[in-house]
Amino acid sequence: MGKVYDPLWLSELAQILKNRSAKGNYEAALREWITTVDKLSNQADIPPFLPAFVYSNLGDNDQAFAWLNKAYQKRNWCVLDLKNDPIWDPIRSDPRFSELLKRVRLSS
Repeated sequence: MGKVYDPLWLSELAQILKNRSAKGNYEAALREWITTVDKLSNQADIPPFLPAFVYSNLGDNDQAFAWLNKAYQKRNWCVLDLKNDPIWDPIRSDPRFSELLKRVRLSS
């Protein structure tokens, strides 16, 4: 059986963020969210840019690039915005970012 797209996972994860963030613990919310994503990633078709963004904001560059590489392999639209989108600023200085830009043919 292949992966299924279930939009409910996104609403469940959004609720986690909402609940934790309301208590002023945004980092804990991100960690809980990413733990849930990791558990669901074998069963659901999760857009790879979401976990990549969360991992980059948590400072886990290895996982961020693992998910960005999945995005590249799946030809996900998010790789087209890598060069200019400020959400990738936390990992922009990592040498792997420049290499990914070259693979996507976005380097200058």
